[in-house]
Formats: sequence, structure tokens, C-alpha cells
Amino acid sequence: LLRTYQVGHVLTTGAESDTETSRFFQEALSETRFGLTKVSQGTKITLPHGGELLIEYPLTFLSAEASDTNEGSIVARFLYGETSFLLTGDLPHEETVLPDEEPVTILKAAHHGSKYSTSEAFLDLVQPKEAVISVGKNSYGHPDSSVLERLWKRGIIVHRTDEEGALRYECLENVCNFAP
Repeated sequence: LLRTYQVGHVLTTGAESDTETSRFFQEALSETRFGLTKVSQGTKITLPHGGELLIEYPLTFLSAEASDTNEGSIVARFLYGETSFLLTGDLPHEETVLPDEEPVTILKAAHHGSKYSTSEAFLDLVQPKEAVISVGKNSYGHPDSSVLERLWKRGIIVHRTDEEGALRYECLENVCNFAP
């Protein structure tokens, strides 16, 4: 991703892991001049062309020794005018970790649409109009059919990267819209 997209800044929880993916990411990061910011709940980032990014999870900074698990995923709310996005990372069981979430316009389904995410209870809390599932070919069965059923049952428009490729929203004049 760092080599494919124009990235100017990277957010981190502070946790590190010793996986092949993590080593590859750290190597790619060392080859760049990105800003690196450690974040936790309450961090607010105002973006130069409008909008705010509010970090809602993790609740506190994580130490470098903390295991880099799905439970340590960054959850952020992006606000642009009348549109709000909730970016849930790979966080499972969101309704137990984030029981006070407010409604959003667009939900990035957690953990690639894993059966352990995007529960009925969480969808009742956030009430999205659209959902984005970031997923590719995998052996885990993501997205899980039960997640898709929960979304469709509520009339939520679903966009999937495995079917549509890279997804893009354009944010203009106080609203963000899907840009096919």
C-alpha cells in the first residue's frame, strides 16, 4: 500500500509484531519520509482539504511490546460535512468494545467481513446507509455470508473490493459520495 498509494502520514497504536507482513511494512516505511503518529482515543486530526479524523480506539496508547492483534486495531471516524465514515480495522466484537457508537453514513466492515464482526447489535448502533468490505481472495471465507445477510437485510448498500476493485469516495460541498 505504501508503494501503491500516495501516503503522507501513518498512524500507529505503538504495538509492534514480528510477522512477515509487519517486517515488510517496516521495511517499506523505512524507505520513505512519512510522518508517523502514535494515536489513541481522543486523538483528532484536521485534514488540510476538509474533514476531521477522530480516533475512537484503542482507548490508550499501546506499548511496543503489546501484541499486534486484531483487538489493537485503530478505529477512526472520518467526518466531512454531512457524511461520516467509521473505519473499524480488524476489530472483532465491536459492539462490546465500542458500545456507545453513534450512527454513521458509511461503515468499513471490520476484519474483511469476518463472521466475528459487523454484528446485529453493532449495526443497530451505527445504522449505516452503506458498507465497504475490504477483502480479496482468501482461505477464510471472508466476507462471511452471515455478515452479507445482516447488511442486505437492513437495505445497506454494500461495496466490496474483491468485486469492484479499489473503492473511492469523492467529498465535495459538504457530502461524500461513492465514485465508481
